[in-house]
Amino acid sequence: MWAVINAAGVLTGFSQSDQSSGIEVPDDCDLTPGRYRWDDAMRAFIPITAQQDSIKQEPDAIRAIYLGFSAIRDGKPLPQATLDWLDWYRNTFDNMGAA
Repeated sequence: MWAVINAAGVLTGFSQSDQSSGIEVPDDCDLTPGRYRWDDAMRAFIPITAQQDSIKQEPDAIRAIYLGFSAIRDGKPLPQATLDWLDWYRNTFDNMGAA
């Protein structure tokens, strides 16, 4: 069985066939989706604490990108929604290893 995680590394469920996360778990894994996140350095799921709750709240990427492109097109500074998304994405599982 394989863990299914979102861009922030938060466990969202399990799959018998989707191996995209590369994280194999035992068939009797009892971790509750939404309450654990993958820590790549530790190579383990760790509980999400109150301080980490913001990890579960993924900013609206499409909105942030749209607003960012619109600002660039119009010669304006990037809006806060785009800056917030960039800050959030910097710490996601998907961004790890990016240049």
